[in-house]
Amino acid sequence: ADPPASDQGGQGADDPAAANHAATRLRAAAGRRLIAAVQLGWSARDGRSFANAVADSARGRQAARETWQAWQDLHVDDLRLRWVRAVRPPPGQPAGSAAALLRAQWTQPGWPAPAATELTVVFSVGAAPGSPDGRLVDWTPGIVPTPAPMPVWAMGRLAIASSAADRVVSLPGSLRRTLPPQIGLPGLVRQAHRSVSALVPGGDDRVQVVLADRTGQFRALLGQPTAGGHQSVAAVTTTVGRSANGEAAVQVVLNPDVVRRLRPAAFPVVLAHEITHAVTGAATVPMPLWVAEGFADFVALHAHPVPVRTAAAGALAQVRRHGPPRSLPGNADLAPGAPGADRFYELAWLAVRSLHHRVGTSATAAFHQAVAHGQPVGDALRQHAGLSLARLTAAWRADIARLADDDH
Repeated sequence: ADPPASDQGGQGADDPAAANHAATRLRAAAGRRLIAAVQLGWSARDGRSFANAVADSARGRQAARETWQAWQDLHVDDLRLRWVRAVRPPPGQPAGSAAALLRAQWTQPGWPAPAATELTVVFSVGAAPGSPDGRLVDWTPGIVPTPAPMPVWAMGRLAIASSAADRVVSLPGSLRRTLPPQIGLPGLVRQAHRSVSALVPGGDDRVQVVLADRTGQFRALLGQPTAGGHQSVAAVTTTVGRSANGEAAVQVVLNPDVVRRLRPAAFPVVLAHEITHAVTGAATVPMPLWVAEGFADFVALHAHPVPVRTAAAGALAQVRRHGPPRSLPGNADLAPGAPGADRFYELAWLAVRSLHHRVGTSATAAFHQAVAHGQPVGDALRQHAGLSLARLTAAWRADIARLADDDH
């Protein structure tokens, strides 16, 4: 006969489910202790002390030192980390690793609201008896269950150039491989920001520009498991979390695959366009895209003039073939990856150009600012330009028909 259960060492000894549950609870407890240690240690006096407090492997200590240094260089403040739940470790992690999804919130100088996002911490369980601590292995994007923007401070050794108005963050490898050595990104960002400030009310707000080295970094910063419609764009102005009143931390993220192919003359135009989005809050509010994108191109091309027949070549060719469109571009026309999006961007710019020719720079900027603050387009046009939406549309159609005819 089988021996009694008491002689088998208790139910858990031969119960795989119970043993697995106990191991899961042990890993979760260790992970929570790690997060508490990171939370306490982010203000440590130096990176070595922080690394020794939270990691015991070479990889983990390197990740900890780089994270601590990024916090200092970015002037991160009010960092808050919260355990969400245990998740499966991402592929490629050391054997025996555990992982957890975290909620991170922090502030940086120049941001109107705290950043808030999710990321995954990979950790090992320490060997100390009793209540082993979790030990940091690495940070990875928080793509479980939904994508979230990866904090730049968790992406390795950063190169940061800061001024009173700009912060340029280069991810590992990007300065060596993404941009040719003759292009000085911090200087170009400062020049583009100054050109935007000359036209845009409040345009001197601080801007953060992030240069990625690989497509995976670009996707992680956007919180996207795939590049999607953004794979063909040079840069994206994106938010890192959102506050209840609509204000948000914003950064400009450069797409390395496209930036590498840009003509040198095009790069300042791209930067001015995205900085316009950043300082006007266009990325934080649901405004019509023809206003947001058309105005950003208007500011960029005002600072870096290009002949209209060059800047709008695709749109004017379409008008010659089919006549002017009956209505202004819709949001679907201007969505990332939409068919013919480049042509619709040109049409949106031509609409803002038509407005500017009739009412001038100040009224055009005031119209955009009103729409960015939630005023309906028609109301903003009447208040700041003395035009109805129908009159602007008619003027725009006449202008592009004339430009297409003159070009022909």
